[in-house]
Amino acid sequence: MKALIFDIDGTIWDVRPISAKGYNAAMEKMGRPDKFVTPEILATLFGRAGPAIADIVFAEYPPEERMDRFHMCTEQEDRFLKEDPCQVDFPGVRETLRALHGSYRLFVVSNCDCGYPELMMDKLGI
Repeated sequence: MKALIFDIDGTIWDVRPISAKGYNAAMEKMGRPDKFVTPEILATLFGRAGPAIADIVFAEYPPEERMDRFHMCTEQEDRFLKEDPCQVDFPGVRETLRALHGSYRLFVVSNCDCGYPELMMDKLGI
């Protein structure tokens, strides 16, 4: 084995609580404070592609509006992740990745928006 590939969400870190705050802040900006998501709801959504999440979360909106609303949520989510001093990586992940880096090429794979893997690496200092 020469390389290892890791998924981000649920493997390297758990951002569901911060993500839920971001989604809910965006919902409030949309005039929908009654529509909110929880970390538990996000657990059922993460791993799906953006359009699939948008279709579930914003099912009551016309299809042409769903992705715009979804992007509002992910922009808020990213802002919250950047600004919050939270510790969202699983215990020992940073040290394990650093140790593995000595022997293997390391990669991440994700179906997330562009910039999310870089945000994860910045946030964890890896």
